[in-house]
Amino acid sequence: MKRAILMIATLAACTTAEAAPTHYLPVFGSALLCRDEIDPVYLKQYLTTHFKKPYKTEGGAYWFKPDSATLFDMNVTELFVSTEDNERYAFVGAIFLDTTKGARAKIAAFSGPNYIPYPDDITMRSGPGGFLIRYTATQVKVYCMKERIAR
Repeated sequence: MKRAILMIATLAACTTAEAAPTHYLPVFGSALLCRDEIDPVYLKQYLTTHFKKPYKTEGGAYWFKPDSATLFDMNVTELFVSTEDNERYAFVGAIFLDTTKGARAKIAAFSGPNYIPYPDDITMRSGPGGFLIRYTATQVKVYCMKERIAR
């Protein structure tokens, strides 16, 4: 019986790794918009559970490529969360298929923060730690970076 339950749980975990869960916006979206604390250990586990293992570790972050995910009505190409090694800062981010202007409007439509130019239209900032920057001609990077509370 225990073996059957374990197999069912394993199959359920495998199928949930295909698409974004219903709680994706409040969990990951809130952290991305700096509305919540950023716990890299929790977020890495969350992304691994729902999207697969990270495909690379680079720039002090674990990088994930979701098969099919949207957030704020934009397609997500990559997600990232800081590694546990960085003791001073924790951060979380996403790469979206959109322009800076389009992403700014779509995030604002979700009662998101207002990103203002900092110091130009390529980089925009929202409150402490929130950034929206042009990544490529067709992609933007949105991330939140917070100083860790002393442990």
